[in-house]
Amino acid sequence: MRGRGRPPQLRVAIHIAALMAAAEAFQLGLATALARFAVVLPLALVAGALVRFHDPAHPWLSHDEVFTMLRSAGYPVAELDAVTARGGAIPAASLQAFLKLSPLHSWADTLQALAGHPEHPPLYFLLSRLVRERLNDSVSALRQLSAVFSLLALPALHRLSGQVCARAGVAAVAVMTAAVSPLQLLYAQDARPYSLLFLLTTLACCAYLRLRRRGDTASASVSYTH
Repeated sequence: MRGRGRPPQLRVAIHIAALMAAAEAFQLGLATALARFAVVLPLALVAGALVRFHDPAHPWLSHDEVFTMLRSAGYPVAELDAVTARGGAIPAASLQAFLKLSPLHSWADTLQALAGHPEHPPLYFLLSRLVRERLNDSVSALRQLSAVFSLLALPALHRLSGQVCARAGVAAVAVMTAAVSPLQLLYAQDARPYSLLFLLTTLACCAYLRLRRRGDTASASVSYTH
């Protein structure tokens, strides 16, 4: 009966505070429970590998994956424009020819293609060229390359989470969430450099925090700005 005399705004605020407290208690309880198991990271790696390496040879290509194949092979845009039909469409048979390496285009052509389009760092495309030459000249091989980078990011994220937050189990929750995150899976199964960028960013953050804690502020500043 006493609750009826409270203003509606106060009752809403009390309910919101109670829900937030319950959510935080659940999160802390889950984190603590996961922290008790030393196998959390191996389980995350196994689960992450199962979903990341599932069906890398699916037949459809995204617009960006086509450009990964073109630039890693060193094809100039002028060659693609030459076979582009009126209206901007590219015949399927003509496009298939550009999805394979050509003896007419060397590593120098790949570097030139990347220099002409510097919107992405070149490391992923150079590694893609290497994979295509040494292992398998297919988009599925490049998707598996992305999956490897995404999988390596899980232990790096586990390490970073432990450095950022001292609460027990937070690192376990973070790595399990990333292992099955739809966004992470999207990047892991795409022949694009985003999973590599996530891995390198996570490692850079780990290095920065380690240098800060060692008191090496000069090196930490360099790592932060680069």
